[in-house]
Amino acid sequence: MKIKHIALTTALATSVLVASVAQAQIKFTGYYEETFQSGSAKNVSSALYTPNNGTGTANTSNADVGRGMTGEAQLRATSTATLPNGMIGEGMVEIRRSGGATPSVWEEREVRLSTADGSILVGAGYDFQRGIEITRNFYPSVGNRAGDIIGTITGVVDPLDSTSSQHYIFADFPKLNIGGLGAGRLSFAFDPNSAHSGSTTLFNSDVNADRVTTKGQSRYSVGYTQNIGPVGIALGYLNGDQKITNATAALDPEVKNFGIKYVGSNFAVGAQRFINSNPVTGTAGTSEDKQTDYSITFNPAADIGIGYIQTKQIGTIAGVKDADEIKQRLFQVAYTMGPIVISGDYMKTENAQYIAAQDITVARAKIRANF
Repeated sequence: MKIKHIALTTALATSVLVASVAQAQIKFTGYYEETFQSGSAKNVSSALYTPNNGTGTANTSNADVGRGMTGEAQLRATSTATLPNGMIGEGMVEIRRSGGATPSVWEEREVRLSTADGSILVGAGYDFQRGIEITRNFYPSVGNRAGDIIGTITGVVDPLDSTSSQHYIFADFPKLNIGGLGAGRLSFAFDPNSAHSGSTTLFNSDVNADRVTTKGQSRYSVGYTQNIGPVGIALGYLNGDQKITNATAALDPEVKNFGIKYVGSNFAVGAQRFINSNPVTGTAGTSEDKQTDYSITFNPAADIGIGYIQTKQIGTIAGVKDADEIKQRLFQVAYTMGPIVISGDYMKTENAQYIAAQDITVARAKIRANF
């Protein structure tokens, strides 16, 4: 009799679960891409970046750029349902794989609650773009952003944020209309403890990292974007509280980000400026990366895009500027044929990783299928 009761209860619970899933709409999106890359490095240093022309741990292959191919696949599933209280509930998970032997990993994922009109969105997640990250690369580009061609070996960075490879709580207001301006968005994100994610926390925004193992760093950030006709602006701010301290300073990061762009009928121009401020373990004073980007894109035809991004990055520690500024020029082109996109990048970075005369040149060709 007891066994029958358990079986009946299980059957009822299963039927309720199936019914609730059946009411949800599940959408799959993704892409697959193959990239060919060829490059060279001049005056490859035997040391990693350290401030003010210092020396570091020997790593002669750190800036080597070779020839080869790589691929990346992404699959994202999003489930959307109208809840009994009239709100909208969503769950999103993404699996991604890059390289040949790299195992597939879960990356971006969120659980969300929103009002029926989508004007208020709250929830929690991992590695999605919330808070300051919605302003991360506000300048127009054709394809990849300036810091995403060959990864971090150039030393070119993004603004620090509170969501990348971290768990967070967020509130988003994607349909703001302050003062009748329209097309505004405000986003907040809070990461209570970066150590819980098992990832590294950058002590400076360059290629080095400081692993927090016992006590983590909490971060909150806010991002705001606003379109006023063809002009768009972006403002971002991050602040953090590091639980580990040393004799000289608490490791509390702060980031300020500002971007502006103009989008015309077949062209766009933009600029961005941000400052990553983050003290270094065992070092007196604040370490900073100040980056300025300028970009322009042009569409000679509806399916062809051409772009140029120029980046300058200055490193400072304890108020002393590093003599070797990182300078990067990036030329881009893309041809879109529906779901198939063929693109190319040519990039040259001078003084990579703040090391004098360490120059990196890369040419890439990519074909991508979106689905």
